[in-house]
Amino acid sequence: MHTHLKHIHELKRKRSIQKVQEAIELLTDQKEKINFNSISKASGVSKATLYKNPEIRALIEKLRKQNPTVPTLLQIRREKEEKFKGIMISALKKKIKILEEENNELREELNQAYKCLEKYRNSAS
Repeated sequence: MHTHLKHIHELKRKRSIQKVQEAIELLTDQKEKINFNSISKASGVSKATLYKNPEIRALIEKLRKQNPTVPTLLQIRREKEEKFKGIMISALKKKIKILEEENNELREELNQAYKCLEKYRNSAS
């Protein structure tokens, strides 16, 4: 009976290792960040099991250190948003400058119109 439980436990451990290896391959192919959380989600193996199993834990820690520069989707999205914001800010600054120039021209035209109106009133009196 005791050897049967050991055998079942060993099969479960091997199955977990296989799932983790498949998840690592998948995450690597998709250029995803490799950490305990991402591997747990991709493999269906609990984080507790990942941490408890020394073989799996060592592998994940090694891969995590090797691959720290792979950007996450969130980082890529933020970079795109920052770039877009920069472009929008530049465009809005340009538009503000044009509108300020137009506003100044209109003020000058208005002043000229007031002067003409004042001359007309003075000459009519």
